[in-house]
Amino acid sequence: MNNAGIGAHSTVMTTGLDELRRIMAVNHDSILPGIQACAPLLEVSQTRFHGGSIINTLSMASYMARAEDLAYQVSKAAARMLTMCTAIELGPKRIRVNSVHPSATLTPLLREGFSGYVDRGLFVSEAEALCQISRSSIMKISATPDTVAHLYAYLASDESIMMTGASLFHGGGIGLQY
Repeated sequence: MNNAGIGAHSTVMTTGLDELRRIMAVNHDSILPGIQACAPLLEVSQTRFHGGSIINTLSMASYMARAEDLAYQVSKAAARMLTMCTAIELGPKRIRVNSVHPSATLTPLLREGFSGYVDRGLFVSEAEALCQISRSSIMKISATPDTVAHLYAYLASDESIMMTGASLFHGGGIGLQY
């Protein structure tokens, strides 16, 4: 499982190349060495019918454009394409490659970021930030590490043997309506 990500709030006009490269290095470029290191091991360990599973953690942002998060959005979209191309290449070796696209997940890092949202004037309080994130889901709930973990367990199991190249959304219906 490749799971790394950083972001920065900047636009086309305010994003410097160094900042773009830094975010791309973590959110996109770090995935390739992980795949290259694991794929030979998964191929060797495969049974007659079952191979291995590579799961890339991306973001709903890879499908939803926001001018304020240019580098993050671009890096996650590029990682989605890397996932699909890798699925095509490794599929004949019975190695499944899929991506999980969670919405904002209530991790300690996100909760820490709430104060930054308040400092930038995006929300009045940290409580309002949490409430708004929950309301953005049509189910009116927020993802937690536990809810996302079940999806990873499924993708890593033999139950998902026919799934490769898939992008699985984990956002309570975010993006279904406008």
